[in-house]
Amino acid sequence: MQGDRQGRIVLQAQGDRGRDLLASVTMWIADKLRDSGTANFTEDGEPIAESKRAFSPESVAFEDRGPAAEEAIRITDPPRPANQTTTCVSYAWKEERSADPERASKVELFCTKLTEAGRSIIRDTTHVALGDRLSAFMRQIGHSDRIYVFLSDAYLKSPNCMYELLTIWNTSGDDEEQFRLRTRVYTMPGTDVFSIPARLKYAAHWKKQLAETQKVINENGVDVLGPTDLKHFKQMQDFAHHVNEMLAQIVDILQPREFDQYIDRAIDELRN
Repeated sequence: MQGDRQGRIVLQAQGDRGRDLLASVTMWIADKLRDSGTANFTEDGEPIAESKRAFSPESVAFEDRGPAAEEAIRITDPPRPANQTTTCVSYAWKEERSADPERASKVELFCTKLTEAGRSIIRDTTHVALGDRLSAFMRQIGHSDRIYVFLSDAYLKSPNCMYELLTIWNTSGDDEEQFRLRTRVYTMPGTDVFSIPARLKYAAHWKKQLAETQKVINENGVDVLGPTDLKHFKQMQDFAHHVNEMLAQIVDILQPREFDQYIDRAIDELRN
């Protein structure tokens, strides 16, 4: 990565499982780097880097032993033309099925209002059909230009919702400003993320889920996990590691607390 022979390798893949293929190749490359001694890793197998990014298929970061700056292997989508922007909602299905009128139908009302204002909104009920891969749709949410997040206790304990939120975080490059520019968060009634103890309980939740899964693996061997569940297991590690910081960044941004204000702001921004 230095001198006259330095360069960059760009891998591209097509098809419904293109990103899964890139994830496998990424992990293979990182393993080779570790085996060859061209990257520094801790005893736990994690790359040494300021960001302490998790060693996962979504992003593998490492620090070169030479004088070059830290390099990163990332899986990203091809850049879209500036006039092709995507807008979506990220929420827990449980909210729309709630018997509480303060929670039920908020997403539906929000999408209706924005559609009436002339904006196309990507959401599960309109963009996922029987036979489609949910993982592909969740990745699409996480890679969108503007994401309206309906934050709740159910959301923060849902693997699918957390995967969407973590994908937004990762595709923002852990850049707080990019994360802020891409997300608009409405905190659902009764959801407390505004103090350190309140936020830490979600990290504790995922650590508990991780420990329970790890116990089963320890008792039966890692080979009981197929590739898909192994990926989900690693995602739980990422949830536990990143959820506190993501929530801390969210509450640091002044967001509308009233639902009507949230809708009005969204319409004003999308019209401008």
